[in-house]
Amino acid sequence: MDKRIGNRTLAEGVETQEQFEFLREIGCEKIQGYYLGRPRPYDETINNCLEKGISVELNCWKAYYDAIMEVDFLTGHALLLIEYRDHAYHILFANQKSRELFWQGDAEKCRKWEEAFNTYNQPAVRYLRRGLRRVMLSGEDEELAYPLDGDFIMMDCHRVIAYNGRCLLSVNCRLHKVAHEGDLFRPAYLLRNLFYLYDKVATFNLAKNEAIELTQPQLRSGLRKAPLDEALREYREQEVYHADRKRFAEFFDVKTIPERVAASKLGSIVEAFRTKGPDGSLIWKTHRLTRISSSRGDIYFCVVRVSDAQDLADYDAKCWNQYVLRADTGVDSADLLWRNFITGFPLPAFWKDAKRCFCGVNQRFLDFYDFDSVQDLAERTDEDMNWHVHPEPFARDEHDVLEKGITLRDVPGQCLARGVQRDILATKWPIYDTKGNIAGLMGYFVSAEALARVQQQSHKAAFVDAVTGTANVKGLLFLLAQYLDEYRFGHRNFVAIFIKIRAIDRLLRRYGEEACDELLHCIAEEIRRVLGPVGASGRFGRNQFLVFSQYNSQEEVRDLGQRLRTGIESIHNFGQRSCTLFVELHMAYPQDQSDFYEDIITALLGRSRKK
Repeated sequence: MDKRIGNRTLAEGVETQEQFEFLREIGCEKIQGYYLGRPRPYDETINNCLEKGISVELNCWKAYYDAIMEVDFLTGHALLLIEYRDHAYHILFANQKSRELFWQGDAEKCRKWEEAFNTYNQPAVRYLRRGLRRVMLSGEDEELAYPLDGDFIMMDCHRVIAYNGRCLLSVNCRLHKVAHEGDLFRPAYLLRNLFYLYDKVATFNLAKNEAIELTQPQLRSGLRKAPLDEALREYREQEVYHADRKRFAEFFDVKTIPERVAASKLGSIVEAFRTKGPDGSLIWKTHRLTRISSSRGDIYFCVVRVSDAQDLADYDAKCWNQYVLRADTGVDSADLLWRNFITGFPLPAFWKDAKRCFCGVNQRFLDFYDFDSVQDLAERTDEDMNWHVHPEPFARDEHDVLEKGITLRDVPGQCLARGVQRDILATKWPIYDTKGNIAGLMGYFVSAEALARVQQQSHKAAFVDAVTGTANVKGLLFLLAQYLDEYRFGHRNFVAIFIKIRAIDRLLRRYGEEACDELLHCIAEEIRRVLGPVGASGRFGRNQFLVFSQYNSQEEVRDLGQRLRTGIESIHNFGQRSCTLFVELHMAYPQDQSDFYEDIITALLGRSRKK
């Protein structure tokens, strides 16, 4: 009842393990009592929690844990809470019914099931992992069928919340028993189990440009249909390794599929491509196309499966030949090519192991940082070198490369080199071993000179604040010049309204920079809404905005100021976080002060502004 009306529950007087387990089973959010510790001063209470292995919840995670509290633990079904973190699935909670359904109440079986769930050994587990991943990425509920001891467990999967690399899924399970043992050998049952052997099974209707995926059924709304060209493009960009995408596009060229299938001896065509697993590792997968007899047009059956070991040797050679012409002189030797390539590469380049420690660099890198040898970097990370004033973004990017297999291109940042802070654009990508697992990362960066050229090519990037989408300092100065010209020569009055949000620094400490940027974007949207088409706005500093608006009367200005204050202070939520904002307004008129222009300039450049 409390959950349905939006209340939170706190149980006091919890003194035993049995009481704790009972309250946990029914979904009580918070507990208090001697089971955790006796009353004591604040510092002693914190130390007591840490000694017992109880971590302290950070403010930035409040919305995440609040979302968990909204889950109904008293459902009539078996309930699992599964959390995805550190690139693995973890059973956060299983009620009594689910423990009996899956593991007959045996804790050791539960542990082994969780271990198996994070491997690719069992086809049914792979199918379930793919389904949960779809729910995580799309946020759409899905019903999955998981085979267990000859029966099926129907699993209603729902994404509760996702934040900062973690995702919580609630899974309500119910048993669907096979009526008779003979049903196990019915064609429909056997065909359903065949799906677990394939990563994807789909039909392609070339005449209608339609794809129907059979291994991703939306049981509540029927089969998933999508435009064929869009489905192939999405799969190619998200799943296929970039070096194989050209071959993939050629194989799935819908204009030539009928001719190639008709010409094949077996009535089907097949090709293998390296595709990315959930952890970023590369897996060779075989893609086969065959025609289905139909009077309604050209319909083809497509199946995708993990390639057999004997299939792979030819594909490895094919991929190498994609880049290198064989020669009798030895110039196609991989070792010889690598040494010459890294020596002549014109940009600072580096490569690291899975722990982000440097393994090698080229001469351009050594010159940039003024090192004599790579030995100066041995077994050290960027943080060990202390060459980033703000190392967190660099570390976060490299963890994404190593743990997700993504490639980052031209990411802006700053580093210290020869005692000077330098602007750079960094590109990084994963290193794969012979088994397709991520073993490290490689990268290079472009220094300030190239960055300046990029900035000159983008007029918009030079004048727009990346966080709010309003004008930045340069853009505000440009706007000021335009408004002053119209004031001096067109005799149009205008006002400059300085807006300062006092709560931003406090919210930054509470929720972190990423969340704070989200709030600033909400504030900018509200300012734009209030201004409409009759004014311009921008941000300078972390928590200050500047608005320019022409007017006909002081009443218009007072009304505009009041609407800006009311609109901004009415923002009490951003995302799933709460806030209370207080606005300071200061209005300046060019006709009231001779140093109006200087006042705005000094404010935008961060110096003290005259009152």
